[in-house]
Amino acid sequence: MPRSRLLALCSLTALALGCAASAPPPPEALALAPISQDERAQQTRVYQTEDRGALLGACIAVLRRHGFAAEDQDSTLGVIVAAKDGTSGDERTRLRASIAAAPAGEFGMETTLRLTFQRLAWNARGRETLRERVREPAEYAGFFDEVSRELASPSPE
Repeated sequence: MPRSRLLALCSLTALALGCAASAPPPPEALALAPISQDERAQQTRVYQTEDRGALLGACIAVLRRHGFAAEDQDSTLGVIVAAKDGTSGDERTRLRASIAAAPAGEFGMETTLRLTFQRLAWNARGRETLRERVREPAEYAGFFDEVSRELASPSPE
């Protein structure tokens, strides 16, 4: 068999093998990490307002008071991601807050706010040593209490 024909045959065989259907991943590979209803409840509050902008503004004010800086925010989507950097011993640390606001209630007259905190740490060589969700109920309750007070306080004009 001529060399060019052999090369073409090998190429077609490789192409056919590359296009062969592989088994789909198991369903558990695509599943999100389980979170308990209690944990989700501590991370979520419903506010009696349809003004997401005011609610997100109150969230930003509370975050800033605690030393967080916004990394990303989109009031149209109702999303804020903020972080606070620090150190612990010889590790660099970061506390990240992610907030999502969405219309709620029968006529969208309420807003659901969901907050999650995440702790991250890196050693002196830059290797990640910690990545965990914050699960302390007091952290979430304190934040939501401050947001409620912020919403209730008259805005200076």
